[in-house]
Amino acid sequence: MNDGSGYILMYDVYTKGRYQFTKTTDLENFKVVDEQVSMNFHPRHGTVLPVTQKEIERLTAKWLSITDVLGTAQSQQIKKNNMVLDTVAKKLWLPVLDNTALSKFDPQFKSFPGVKITASGSDFSKKPVAYTISIPGRKPETYQVAVLQNRNPVLAGYYADPEILYSEKTKRYYIYPTSDGFTGWAGNYFKVFSSADLTNWKDEGVMLDLPKQVSWANRNAWAPCIIEKRSTVSTNTSIISRPPRK
Repeated sequence: MNDGSGYILMYDVYTKGRYQFTKTTDLENFKVVDEQVSMNFHPRHGTVLPVTQKEIERLTAKWLSITDVLGTAQSQQIKKNNMVLDTVAKKLWLPVLDNTALSKFDPQFKSFPGVKITASGSDFSKKPVAYTISIPGRKPETYQVAVLQNRNPVLAGYYADPEILYSEKTKRYYIYPTSDGFTGWAGNYFKVFSSADLTNWKDEGVMLDLPKQVSWANRNAWAPCIIEKRSTVSTNTSIISRPPRK
């Protein structure tokens, strides 16, 4: 590393389609530092190249786009899968979870070397807030950023083919969807979400893991269907018959 604090070892976790980053000071003991690295692409057979601060700023000025910056909103309240960016009208819509404080909200855009992000305010409760992004060597651009509480879709993430059930036993609603967002729709598990009001949904976790529980069908978990099995109460009844009268 440029500051002499150690070395970075990066390697391809091939079967998972991603890189892992580690740091070491003695080339014997390595610590995983994935949380310190962000990537918006997925290369293979790559390497690590140290650059100086000035080189970073030059690379940023050459290759970074306004949409790259606006796409980095990191607030946990944002439904990131449903963000809408209109580059023609220069508008960005950020759907957020219920009970988000719109009067004082920070989308938490990621900072880049040499890039300045300024906002006209932080109150999104009445109207959009203007954000101006200045990239070195380019004309600043201003986008209107609107933050909206949007309950559609009700689940945060990539899900499809929802099957819904109301349970007489628990008095709650349950959604059983296809776990989507995989290359070739190759999901291999089913999750379930529960709700008491059809508005707020709780992730109840994986309810069926095909590789672990269904050896003969371990992939392509699609379009589940669910029914509730009602328990039956059996009653043992003794029948006593008396002999006929003479």
